[in-house]
Amino acid sequence: MNREVLFRGQRVDNGEWLIGYYSKLLYLEKNSIPLPYIHCDKIYHWYEVIPETVGQYTGLKDKHGKKIFEGDKLSLVDAYNGSRTNGFMEVIFSYKYVGGWVGTSDGINKLNLGTRTDTIEIIGNVHEKGVE
Repeated sequence: MNREVLFRGQRVDNGEWLIGYYSKLLYLEKNSIPLPYIHCDKIYHWYEVIPETVGQYTGLKDKHGKKIFEGDKLSLVDAYNGSRTNGFMEVIFSYKYVGGWVGTSDGINKLNLGTRTDTIEIIGNVHEKGVE
């Protein structure tokens, strides 16, 4: 199964979140360090993004059909009554799991995201304040 390879990052100039193709453009650099850019529209235009905010698309979607990216905060939803668990999990990549993408709440407890994403809901991401 092929998955769409996309990245998400926050623009340097205005804070807008972008989804598209990621590159470090060698000809656009600051202090000899290539800057990270995301190309996300049909015209040839690249937007500089904050490096720490860049996260890869997992190829998975939450219960509402929203794309899950590395760095997202997820909440488990009870399949029977729709209630949400306390706390959240952060999406990270781990070679130890099939598919690689896991949710972790403390670096120890991990949930393989390749299972039952119909019980997972995106509630934010680690770069935005307000979800704890």
